Amino acid sequence: MIELRGGAPASNGGWISDRPAPPPSFIGTRTEADMGAPRLSLSKSWIPVTETGCWLWTGADNGTGYGRITVAGKFLLAHRAVYEALRGPIQDGMTIDHLCRIRCCVNPDHLEVVSMKVNILRGFGPTAINSKKRSCPRCGGAYSFCKGGRHCEGCNERRRVERRNERRAAGLLAGN
Repeated sequence: MIELRGGAPASNGGWISDRPAPPPSFIGTRTEADMGAPRLSLSKSWIPVTETGCWLWTGADNGTGYGRITVAGKFLLAHRAVYEALRGPIQDGMTIDHLCRIRCCVNPDHLEVVSMKVNILRGFGPTAINSKKRSCPRCGGAYSFCKGGRHCEGCNERRRVERRNERRAAGLLAGN
């Protein structure tokens, strides 16, 4: 487990940092079991945005808008590292969904562990857009679902008739 350090409590009850004090859960505690685990200092790597509640990552990014950090010589996505440090490990095969849709947000309240399928279908990519379509854009007919896919019965019938007529015109079918 990674311990987060965002500054240090001052003797007068204040916080020694140029940023607001993080929530109490942000200050990690080390147990004997994880004494060898690397520490992660984020005191200057995120800024809270009060309007949205996001904690915007200001450190390095991976080129697609997600924060990136190096811990013990390994590159990690910042939102995953913060989530694991504050909420616990992420199960194998699971991913983190940004509920706020802001890629550089590392606020664990805005992150949810979900399967990759759920994460993709919640997004705005072509797969998510197409999965929300319930009727055919060509003819307006309802889709039929089979074998993991979907098709429009009306369009399939129209194509079947067109192919049959083309074969008849070419003399490949009886009944000219």
